[in-house]
Order: sequence, then structure tokens, then C-alpha cells
Amino acid sequence: MFCRGCGKQVAKEELFCGECGMATGEPKAAEAPAPKITAPKSDQKYCSVCGKLIMLQAEICPNCGCRQAAAPSVINFDHLVGDPIIGPMLLLCICNFLWAGLGNLVIGDNRGWKYGFVTWLPALLVVVIGPFAAIPCFLYGIYCDYQGYQYLLHKQQQAPVTETPSTCS
Repeated sequence: MFCRGCGKQVAKEELFCGECGMATGEPKAAEAPAPKITAPKSDQKYCSVCGKLIMLQAEICPNCGCRQAAAPSVINFDHLVGDPIIGPMLLLCICNFLWAGLGNLVIGDNRGWKYGFVTWLPALLVVVIGPFAAIPCFLYGIYCDYQGYQYLLHKQQQAPVTETPSTCS
């Protein structure tokens, strides 16, 4: 095979001429039709380097040999929606962040009234002493979260246990 640029002999497997640097492949025809672009199927993706369709699980592109970037991890919280502890615990923490004891009332712990009343004392310290007194408010909110968590655990232990049929044989 000969180079189209300088006429020197070039091995068939070489991509570029060693003399002039011109590409050795066939010249692209101006009237060649554009390649048909197909949408990837659910088990396919495009190579991040060469753009060819490859399998979704492929770590290395079979066309160009380049390693594919890891897919972004997706955190799935679907299993937490029906959890008897996680959902109420999140609600407890968010409400107790707003006002200590409020979260306890929301989850059904009547001690929240007492916790909410006691919160006035550290809040008054913040007004009188200054922002450094906010630390006791924060710590007291954590204490209320802990008490609410203990309440949820106790409530779960007293709930009747139902047997679920096993799907494994």
C-alpha cells in the first residue's frame, strides 16, 4: 500500500504514514450517506471515547479498548419508605431540629410536651448570654432525638409480629 500524500510504501496495518503523517485509510467520499443513529436499548450505552454502542455493563469498549467511566451510583431509598423506624426517625430529627420536643409529639411520644417546655430554658440562655449558649440547645435536641428513638424501639417491640411466607424453597 502506498501513501496518498508522499507516495512512500506503508504497511497495511499502519494508520498514518511515517514520512508525511497523512492518514493511510480510505478517503471519505463526499456523497457517502450519514451513518444511521440508533437510540440505545435499555441494556446498551454509548462508549465515552469512540461513541459506538456497547453493552451497559461493559467496563472496556470492545471497539476502541478504552475503559469506561463508572456509572454514577444511585442511592435507592425505596426500601426505607415502609420501615417502621427510619421514616419516623427522620421526621423526629427534622422536627426536633426546629424545636426540641416537637418531633417527639409528632411520632406520638407524649413526653414531647415536657421536652418542649424545657427547651425554653436553653433558648432563654441564648438570648441572655449570646450565641455560645446555642450549644446546650443543640445538645438537648440530640437528647430528644435519642429519647424519641428509644420510644420508637419500645413501640416496635410491643407490636405483634406477623409471619411472612417464605418465597425460597
